[in-house]
Amino acid sequence: MPKPQAFILFFLRIAVLGISVAIAGISGTVLYLNPSLPSVESIREIPLQTPLRIFSKHQQLIAEFGEKKRTPVSINDVPKQLTNAFLAAEDSRFFQHHGVDLKSMSRAVAELVSSGRIHTGGSTITMQLAKNYFLSSERTFLRKGKEVLLALKLERELSKREILELYLNKIYLGNRAYGIAAAAQVYYGKPLNDLTLAECAMLAGLPKAPSSTNPVNNPVRAGERRNWILGRMLELEMITGSEYAEAIKAPPETQTHTVEGQVDAGYVAEMARQFIYAKFGEAAYESGYRVYTTIDESLQAAANDALQRGLITYDQRHGYRGPEGHLSLDGLSGAAVWDKISKALQVYPKRGPLIAAAVLELNDRQATLLDVDGQPLTLHFENARWARRSTSGRGWTPAPTKLPEILKKGDIVRLQALPANKDNADLPNNDRWRLAQIPAAQSALVSLDPNTGAVLALTGGYDFALSKFNRATQGGRQPGSSFKPFIYAAGLAKGLTPATLINDAPFVYEDPWTKQVWRPQNSSADYQGPMRLREALYRSKNTVSVRLLEQIGVDYALNYLKKFSFDPATLPKHLSLALGTAEVTPLQLATGYSVFANGGFQVEPWWVSRIENDKGEVVYSATPAAACLPPCDRLTQMETESDTSTATADNTSNSGDPSASSASQTGVSTPATPDNANHHETIAYHQAMSVEDPRIIWMIDSMMGDVIKRGTGSRALSLKRRDLAGKTGTTNEQKDAWFAGFNPSVVTCVWVGFDTPVSLGRGEFGGTAALPIWIDYMREALKDKPEIIFVPPEGLVSVKIDPATGMLASPSQSNAIFETFPKELVPEYSLPPIILPGSDEEMSIPEQLF
Repeated sequence: MPKPQAFILFFLRIAVLGISVAIAGISGTVLYLNPSLPSVESIREIPLQTPLRIFSKHQQLIAEFGEKKRTPVSINDVPKQLTNAFLAAEDSRFFQHHGVDLKSMSRAVAELVSSGRIHTGGSTITMQLAKNYFLSSERTFLRKGKEVLLALKLERELSKREILELYLNKIYLGNRAYGIAAAAQVYYGKPLNDLTLAECAMLAGLPKAPSSTNPVNNPVRAGERRNWILGRMLELEMITGSEYAEAIKAPPETQTHTVEGQVDAGYVAEMARQFIYAKFGEAAYESGYRVYTTIDESLQAAANDALQRGLITYDQRHGYRGPEGHLSLDGLSGAAVWDKISKALQVYPKRGPLIAAAVLELNDRQATLLDVDGQPLTLHFENARWARRSTSGRGWTPAPTKLPEILKKGDIVRLQALPANKDNADLPNNDRWRLAQIPAAQSALVSLDPNTGAVLALTGGYDFALSKFNRATQGGRQPGSSFKPFIYAAGLAKGLTPATLINDAPFVYEDPWTKQVWRPQNSSADYQGPMRLREALYRSKNTVSVRLLEQIGVDYALNYLKKFSFDPATLPKHLSLALGTAEVTPLQLATGYSVFANGGFQVEPWWVSRIENDKGEVVYSATPAAACLPPCDRLTQMETESDTSTATADNTSNSGDPSASSASQTGVSTPATPDNANHHETIAYHQAMSVEDPRIIWMIDSMMGDVIKRGTGSRALSLKRRDLAGKTGTTNEQKDAWFAGFNPSVVTCVWVGFDTPVSLGRGEFGGTAALPIWIDYMREALKDKPEIIFVPPEGLVSVKIDPATGMLASPSQSNAIFETFPKELVPEYSLPPIILPGSDEEMSIPEQLF
């Protein structure tokens, strides 16, 4: 029999040989795989795929774009409970091993031997990090070998906290959420620091099966996984028994939460998205760019509110179209009613300020409705009595006398919250509601800083979620009479004056080529004969505008309009141009009006001030033109004195007197200073090009001031300011209503109409449909801001004229008024009256009549 020592020696030799072969195999594998492994440093350099974010001027979030939701966070900002939950779930020995946990690896090998497959794996957090950054998810020995080697490499060169930070920011957690911060927002709508213990454990359970076992898709399985993790945390003494008992009571169900912007500016967000996409392509959506816009969030809120309120008010003037839907509640009671209403209202989201609610019960004087959250709301008849219906014959049904004539049980309607006032202050909040409906008409509002062209506020429709078509920048509609100031300015530049007389009388034009006859008419069909240009503008006389354009020439006017950033190729080349038949956008019209507001400088609109990459480095910075670079020494500001009278519609006011106190009379000769006080960075402005004589601008501004003081824009007198000017606009059959107006610091343009051009209805003009929106917005935009007065430019003189002739008045003339002229165009005295033979009447014949 062989000696025992021989057997021992034999087995030792076999063991040594096996170990040597294993070492050689491992060494060979390492030598084979190591060259294909990435460097650890490259992990630090690989950018996390982070969405594009759009911010306001004051760095408030507007919107987020990108397929992957991710918000990188520092490990120092991760709550300890959340870190512990992930360690308990994925790698409880993370701080003990060096990248590879042999116990877990042994378990994985045992599974492979017993079943031929690896079911659970033995990956540590470090190994998962290696796989997530560089490797595929296939379960093969080759991939596992690379994973092990890279994990060991990571552990040698990175600290445990660095590894944990990279892992928590990279891991996929379902519902397009990558990283823990994004997951906290998606599943719970809150930042990391606000997560409860149960929520931390729920997030920690997601890496295993993020799509199929998350609390949205499968709350039961997700809850089981969460409770197992809580048990592991208790076992590892990471939490106490009482904390465990409290956490497992929390319901597992949740819902996805979208990232809510702090500023409601969807149309601007889309404009900014298009801007950055043009620069960076698809990389814009995953490279963590931060786009900072020029939008002032307070002004944007005022624009949204003014536009929505104005459209709702307009819509209610034209009758009630009935409920949006109806539910049958017969035979239901208690929780069944609430459940049916709640589910039905899920498809009626809030639109603008209007919420959906279902009528639960009603009597003649009031109705009880339930909203989507099951809250009871009370609607009083007084707040629904407007709801007459229009008839096919353009008439009206009789005015309702009680609620059942308007509503019935089960109707799904829209409600508008009413602000507290002296009439309803004693009512609880759920009693202050008004019946409403989503407006059928649309609107757009653009507000610019006329000195720089920066977009301060912009909304392209009633609700971006309802319609993403941006009516402020896309398409184009006829501006009507709001285009006339450009034609009048061309006339002044041609040598006419505000006192030039043009005949307000029927006009007939026959096209010499087509022989077609065109007969433009005044909107009121009223003609007043020879009229000064100033009066013709504030009375919006169509025939005067057409004769004016005929006098100066269409070709001249088209070339002149370049000064206001209009492209002559897009404008009609005939006399109808005088009546605003060109198609323009509100942004284009506001840009043109900026030249009036800033003293004659051409500026272009812009809405992106800078773009930063994920490292905070500025990769784009705007370099706009400014009408006046700081300091603007000529600028004087005047706050309204308490004893200073406000503007009125007094027709005897001396609108053309530069010494008068009205800012709209004195016009603008120098622009305001660029407002950089609230910008994160200093904008690199350059000097804008002066495109018009400041005297021309001053005179046209003075004439547009009279539109507000005594013309079609007189509703704006409610703002009680003297530094406003503007012009209404209405197209044929009231298909479009406009108001564009300004003071030296803000220019704002409003359009109202239907997407498919149809009449807005009888009595709906620029002054009734668009101007109220402009007033509501400007009330907020100019709140607490001083009136701005400018010294008239040199070369203007103010003299008294005869209002009937536009000529110098005699010293004794009692009805003389002030008018302003370039010093070289001061008129002469009126001709003496001519007595016609055989007549007792005298007639004055002005020289400047055509």
